[in-house]
Amino acid sequence: MDVELHAEDGETRARLRLAAPGGTSFVGIGLVQGGPRGVHLPEVAQELALARAFSDLTEELLEAVATDIESAADNPLPVAAAQHVAAAEALVPFHPVTSSSAAAAAPARGSW
Repeated sequence: MDVELHAEDGETRARLRLAAPGGTSFVGIGLVQGGPRGVHLPEVAQELALARAFSDLTEELLEAVATDIESAADNPLPVAAAQHVAAAEALVPFHPVTSSSAAAAAPARGSW
């Protein structure tokens, strides 16, 4: 994976390039312009640009997987359905933590 970061005049751009087997490559782009209330924090802008680039790269990969599933299936799935299948298989179960569930799951004070 190649990672490029470029910052100039309050704009930060990240570019990720992933070389996959078979010569295929995928690219994700992330852009941050300025900052909240006119404040530009370069380190935060770089992190946000990278996060956006990874998100973009993820979308590119999911589209490719959906296309591969559709072309390989005896009964092709619609692209949107294939994307959901690929995304569901790739994710680790997510359990959101709310203040009430965190309190219920936390051990009692002094029991650690």
